[in-house]
Amino acid sequence: MSIDSCLKCPPHHYCPRPGLSASLPCGPVAQQPLSGQDTCICLGEGQTFQTSDGLCLCTLDYQPTNNGDACVHKLYAVCRDGKTRTQYGDCLDRYQWSLHCRQ
Repeated sequence: MSIDSCLKCPPHHYCPRPGLSASLPCGPVAQQPLSGQDTCICLGEGQTFQTSDGLCLCTLDYQPTNNGDACVHKLYAVCRDGKTRTQYGDCLDRYQWSLHCRQ
């Protein structure tokens, strides 16, 4: 079997791994206008497509709305007392940063 004999995933589908016998549909919350792609594109702002289960989840700096069907930009309070923010939104002092960086 050669690579040329493999079928391309059709539009609105994705093939996350080579050699799958069938393509996976993008579903109602994502799209893929091109054929032969390994992922889909989430329709909502601040979302990323998970190829493992076909869901669109909120990215960093976004949080789900109350009904969970969309993501909104997360607003953070100002870090005080010399603390600075991690990529996850936590305010840390120097000692906490030293522990955080060891992980």
